[in-house]
Amino acid sequence: MASHHSTFNGSVHWFDDFLAEAQFQKVVDFATATAFIQADEKNKELIWAQNNRSSPYMSQNIIWPEYEVHKRFFAAVPGISTFPSGSPLDHALKAIRDASLETGVAGRLGTDWVGIISTLFRYDTNGGLIFHTDATGYSGAFTYYLNREWKSDWGGHLMFSMDDPQNVTSGEFLSPQPNRLVLMRAGVPHSISTVATPAGIGRLALSGFYVRPDRIGQIIKRYMSK
Repeated sequence: MASHHSTFNGSVHWFDDFLAEAQFQKVVDFATATAFIQADEKNKELIWAQNNRSSPYMSQNIIWPEYEVHKRFFAAVPGISTFPSGSPLDHALKAIRDASLETGVAGRLGTDWVGIISTLFRYDTNGGLIFHTDATGYSGAFTYYLNREWKSDWGGHLMFSMDDPQNVTSGEFLSPQPNRLVLMRAGVPHSISTVATPAGIGRLALSGFYVRPDRIGQIIKRYMSK
């Protein structure tokens, strides 16, 4: 049974033992066998171009539009998957969506968000991410940790604060414990501390964003232009 916690006046929620163990292992098996590519460091609109640590590797996107009009557009775009993808990630994404609706952390479906963009990310040794807010185009974000084990001195902690992201002096953190889901409202400054794992071990997670209605058209155009 998953245990549910929250902090920052409900802006951050987390669930430990999120999926049943057997289902969690299926998702981990799939994720570890997935092909990854380097995150795009050339696109100045993305956080990777500003990152001062090693950026992660990422998988193909899975996009879950809530409305048929958006589904038709994304289904025509090569190189992406739409929900259901036919993989064990579908079970995880369905449970994550349910948790999002339960907590309301991303706002109301249809009003504040109209779809989910998700990706598997792997941060290798020396990887990490600077403080940012995910406030451009999204109403919230999630990350679901998929390592079978994680030691506290391996780093990779999710750091979050209520300070200005350019001048963070205090906050809280959550470690990337196996089978932990974290949900976060857009606008909360957060970062990923530098990963310090032994060689060959990466910080693996399924992460995603809740797309605002005023942003979905721009995302469709971006994918259609590739």
